[in-house]
Amino acid sequence: MRSTTKVRLIALGAALVLVLAACGSRSDDGDTADDDEPTEQEGAAGSADSPCGEGDASGATDEGVTDDQIRIGTIQDIGGDLRPDLMIGPRQAMEAFVAYCNSLGGVNGRELVLEGFDSMVLAHGVAAEQACNAGVFAMVGSASAQDNQGAQQIVDCGLVDVPTFTATPEHADADNMVQPVPNPTYEYAIGPCSYIAEEYPEAAEAAALTYVEYPVTQVIADRYQEACGEVFSFVSSQSTSPLGQNNWEALLKNIEDADSQYYTHWGEKEDLAQAVMTMDQQGNRPEVIDVGPQFYDPGYLELAGDSAEGTLVWTTVVPLEEVDSSEEMQLYFDWVEQTSGGEPTALGIQTWSAGLLFASALKELGSDVTRAALYEELAGIHEWDGNGLHHSTDPGDNRAADCFMYMIVEDGEFVRHYPDEGFDCDPEYRVELTGDYGEGATARG
Repeated sequence: MRSTTKVRLIALGAALVLVLAACGSRSDDGDTADDDEPTEQEGAAGSADSPCGEGDASGATDEGVTDDQIRIGTIQDIGGDLRPDLMIGPRQAMEAFVAYCNSLGGVNGRELVLEGFDSMVLAHGVAAEQACNAGVFAMVGSASAQDNQGAQQIVDCGLVDVPTFTATPEHADADNMVQPVPNPTYEYAIGPCSYIAEEYPEAAEAAALTYVEYPVTQVIADRYQEACGEVFSFVSSQSTSPLGQNNWEALLKNIEDADSQYYTHWGEKEDLAQAVMTMDQQGNRPEVIDVGPQFYDPGYLELAGDSAEGTLVWTTVVPLEEVDSSEEMQLYFDWVEQTSGGEPTALGIQTWSAGLLFASALKELGSDVTRAALYEELAGIHEWDGNGLHHSTDPGDNRAADCFMYMIVEDGEFVRHYPDEGFDCDPEYRVELTGDYGEGATARG
């Protein structure tokens, strides 16, 4: 039974802290790309802004760098018995990006060689140690639920890290880390809460939330309440069982008794589906069901059925449904199909953005490719949208998002709700947090 608890909650821990949604797709093939013989792919055309292409860079300037190759590592939760293929989307996206970039000539003419490591949900520390000893130049596109386990090791061995996302404070504020859509521990984006407070003021005056009773989720719920307490009044905060809540009736009765007309949940899609179905059965559904990007997942629609209707889901990436509006997203879709046959996911979009961020900094270095120079270049990037994959961010200063958009469930599908196009952006959406939520890995250890 204890293993079952870990299965649900560790997977949950990854999803909850993301600033974009995983779409829950799976692939039959979770193998990594061949490190020594990258596959030739058709369709070598790239976007006009691609950092990949021919060049004459040379020199064995740092570990993992030769005249014609740069070896990079990536860590994802793929194998193990707990949650197989949990992060297969990011792995497939990273393989696709490397194949795409190499089809254009690599970066400044150097081929990228990808080496994948499996954190298996509970073994991020082991995977980090393997990466440190593998002779790779940098880490790119990593996605692990328990990324606190190896965060200090990656700092200590000097690897620059450009992950898909960070799940814990140890990784989110690590010294050597720059990510495409930052998730800093002590800054929070309240754009979605501000929108709800303006559009549904009575609901915001009596907000309720539930969260899975687990340390990672508790921190997330606490951060959410501190940040959105700027515009909400919370009247109910309840924890749910890590094994799956069997008695939603009692929890929802407490919410009803508190006269709450706003509800959010920090947990997995199975929990939210049970909650909204129970609300409909009891006839006490709040005016607003508002959840984070982890629920931008077709699995939620399948589980909740008609009860999913009207659910608001905020996100920070261009919706998958709008692929035709983004040349870069079309490249991601095409190359994932070519390399693995996997289905595109929102986490995959963010992984592709991480690959672009790394390659863009690398391109600027020319032949002077060192870890120190790479980090300095990454830290100087303060406007980034992955060539139109997501809203503009500030990776270099690790700032929280000041943009968001909402999807809503209508007729069993996710459709754009707000704004009509693009994202709603305002620096005022960033707020500082004062609670004690942990610290990032540092060079001081």
